[in-house]
Amino acid sequence: MKEEIFLDDLNETGVSILTKKYLEEDGKKYYVGSPHRQAYANNSLDIDRLKKDISEPYLSCILKIWENKMPSSPAPPERNPDFLIKESENKS
Repeated sequence: MKEEIFLDDLNETGVSILTKKYLEEDGKKYYVGSPHRQAYANNSLDIDRLKKDISEPYLSCILKIWENKMPSSPAPPERNPDFLIKESENKS
């Protein structure tokens, strides 16, 4: 059984990957089962998943588009030092 892979909506923030399994006989393709779609975002968690799930040359194409384009993670919320002092005073 063979598989077709389509990189749909590949851009700097993510990709949707469509896969279709098929058999080929006399030059004609016969699709087996339902198509499968998986989305990945350009972040460290999904890049790790992508590296496990997707083979070359598709992986290199995606990572080339995403190269140096990973969104920065949001800054952690700032803590109010006055609040921390008051909270610790209340525990005494």
